Amino acid sequence: RSYNTAEYSSYNTAEYSSYNTAEYSSYNTAEYSSYNTAEYSSYNTAEYSSYNTAEYSSYNTAEYSSYNTAEYSSYNTAEYSSYNTAEYSSYNTAEYSSYNTAEYSSYNTAEYSSYNTAEYSS
Repeated sequence: RSYNTAEYSSYNTAEYSSYNTAEYSSYNTAEYSSYNTAEYSSYNTAEYSSYNTAEYSSYNTAEYSSYNTAEYSSYNTAEYSSYNTAEYSSYNTAEYSSYNTAEYSSYNTAEYSSYNTAEYSS
């Protein structure tokens, strides 16, 4: 999807993944994937998508969204949320949460992974 048009992963409109409103993947509030608190995708604690511990989306260990290993949201390998390859949340390719292409977790528009408000992945 393009940077500002995609139905899910555009830059500022998406219903979920916009930079400050998304209901799922915002950077600081979401209930799941927030940077430091979320239960799923927080950067350091979350059970799923935390940056370093989470079981799913942690940066280096998580089973799903870790930055380099996770099966879903790792930065480069994960099958879902890796930064560049993952099928879901990779930064540039993933089908869901990639930074520029993903169908869900784009930087500001995506329907799921917004940066600051989402209810899940903030």
